[in-house]
Amino acid sequence: MNTELSQDFQIFHQYVFGDYRYFHYNGLPEDICTKLKGAERERAESLLLHTIKKHDQDERPIRAVGHLRLQSAIPILERRLSVRSSKMQPSTRSSIIWALLKISGGRNNLDALLEMTTSSSSKIEGLTQEDATDLLSEFGKEPVVINALFKVFLDGNLAVCASALHALRKIFEDDVTIQNLFDNQSWTAPQEERKQIIEQVKKLMQT
Repeated sequence: MNTELSQDFQIFHQYVFGDYRYFHYNGLPEDICTKLKGAERERAESLLLHTIKKHDQDERPIRAVGHLRLQSAIPILERRLSVRSSKMQPSTRSSIIWALLKISGGRNNLDALLEMTTSSSSKIEGLTQEDATDLLSEFGKEPVVINALFKVFLDGNLAVCASALHALRKIFEDDVTIQNLFDNQSWTAPQEERKQIIEQVKKLMQT
């Protein structure tokens, strides 16, 4: 990696193209992508567009174009979806659908996302319940969204619970008090502890 590149770009490159264990353990945080500015962002976008044209199974470049809301990625991703390949892993297909909805805003799919989040029924073919839950953060503090996320934050499926916690942290990032509650909360905590956090948040929302 060129040492003249900023630390932000080097971190982005490590997360998206380096050791896959970064993604396995930490996911791909949105700010890893959105911190990039100017020429470095253009460089990242060009690299990502070139990479997602390849029909490999790496989810990271796909999710990166989603975080960047890269409109020029839409036809590439749609072409990949149109090829019904049995070799495509379900997680890769879900990442493509997630990225397309992230780029488009997905508001027309809000009802389907809500139903998927709270009941796990497959209203959007190929999308996982975790990714549907994550996408709800795009709709801000709409009561129906908040209530759905509160519900699945108590879910016995810890992967869904983790997605709900991530979405809630993003939605309340401008509220320091609520954000601190969620930052100090683990998605692996006992359900009763998670219930107490939700009750505290509800009271704060009413003040």
